[in-house]
Amino acid sequence: MDWFFTRNAKASLQADDGLMGKLRPKRSLHRRLAGWMMVVAALPVLVCMLVFTFFIHSQLMEQHSKDGELLAQVLASALTERLADHNWDAEDAEYVEGFSRHPNIAFVCVTRPDGKPLHFGIFRDKLWNVFADSQRGAMAKRKLDIERQDMVDLSHNLVVRTAWVQPAKLRLTGNGPAPNPKTAHGAVVLGLRTEGLGATVASFQIVQAGTVAAVGLACLAALPWLTRRWTGPMRELVAATRRLAQGKPPEPVTLATNDEVGYLAGAFNDMAAKLLAGRRALMEANQKLEDRVKERTQQLQDAVQKLDEMASNDDLTGVANRRAFTNALGRHFDAAVRHQHDLACVMIDLDGFKPINDTLGHQAGDDLLVAVGRVLKSNSRSYDMPARLGGDEFVLLLPRTDEDTARQIIERLFEQFQQEAADLIGDPDMIAKVSMSIGLASLAKSHPDTAEELLHQADQALYAAKESGKAHMRVFDPSLAA
Repeated sequence: MDWFFTRNAKASLQADDGLMGKLRPKRSLHRRLAGWMMVVAALPVLVCMLVFTFFIHSQLMEQHSKDGELLAQVLASALTERLADHNWDAEDAEYVEGFSRHPNIAFVCVTRPDGKPLHFGIFRDKLWNVFADSQRGAMAKRKLDIERQDMVDLSHNLVVRTAWVQPAKLRLTGNGPAPNPKTAHGAVVLGLRTEGLGATVASFQIVQAGTVAAVGLACLAALPWLTRRWTGPMRELVAATRRLAQGKPPEPVTLATNDEVGYLAGAFNDMAAKLLAGRRALMEANQKLEDRVKERTQQLQDAVQKLDEMASNDDLTGVANRRAFTNALGRHFDAAVRHQHDLACVMIDLDGFKPINDTLGHQAGDDLLVAVGRVLKSNSRSYDMPARLGGDEFVLLLPRTDEDTARQIIERLFEQFQQEAADLIGDPDMIAKVSMSIGLASLAKSHPDTAEELLHQADQALYAAKESGKAHMRVFDPSLAA
């Protein structure tokens, strides 16, 4: 495994770390295992405690309900003889009011069989209001719903039970039919205050919370050791994988385990070896491909540039040809009109060019044309456009240039051309025959409607200059268009 530490391996890892860089987990196995251990440890405890709480609660509720029912039955038995004659007097009311001294009795209601009250013994107003709210519909009819009177309200520590006042013969046997308004003398509705029930339930809840806290603390104390023991090998494998993803030299994973993690470590070592070899081969192939692509791209760019120059430049003089000039003229004319700039167009025609060709030959004529192109380019700014329209006819487009500036440029053209022609021809007689005729038209002065009209105006001025004699320049005015 020495190849793990070679420079080539390191370079190949640094070349591409995108593949394994995505292996960073959103949530570590260590935390997930700890969370599941907490759930597994706490869930049975919580379930048992909920079941225990439900059982205790139901038992307490049942006991308090039975106590209330028993007390209500005792009170109903005591009132049997008093209600048998259906006459309720002050002595009976005084007997009921005697229960006010009992600390757990909140109220006592004695009613006829149809629910109409004979006496209200209210000893705890708040608890009576809770019961009265539940009987609001019946009490609106000035009676109690004694057939659905039992209730338990833990939030207010209230238990309400109802006992029917049965005839003596039914009460003694205890096997008669269920009491009803036709057989019973009346009913007793008893409200009991059960403050001990809430305190008992609260104490059980405190015990439950302490138990859950103790179990949680025990699980938390054991979690670090258990998770390190179970996830340690996996974390070492993750660290090696991350080093590989970050482009660092990988180190072989040495895990002395015979389980699935050990098998995975061996597979990782084999994968890393093959990956490094494959990356080196891929890098070499990619480098060769990139070199070929760069070479072909450069060749294509050179060809495109050459074609563009051939399509837009005059082969002999190096200035723009008629096609390129025509395209540029429209763009510059529209820009000048839009931004209210001036635009000057200079038309140039060589005088005595044909005698040069006939006398000195076509090469001398070509040299003279090249000299014209050189003069135009040397007197042009970066945004000016010199062009050859054909033969010995040239044009110079001067954006953002007024007539006075154009005249200065034309004077330099005359002077430099004469010097270039003298150096090329040498014969004084022939030099005297060679000159330039120039026509000038400007957007600000001649006001053409189109770019073609501006070029036509410059051509008319050139024609007038040639009519006036050699080495002459004319500026377009309306009289030339007449």
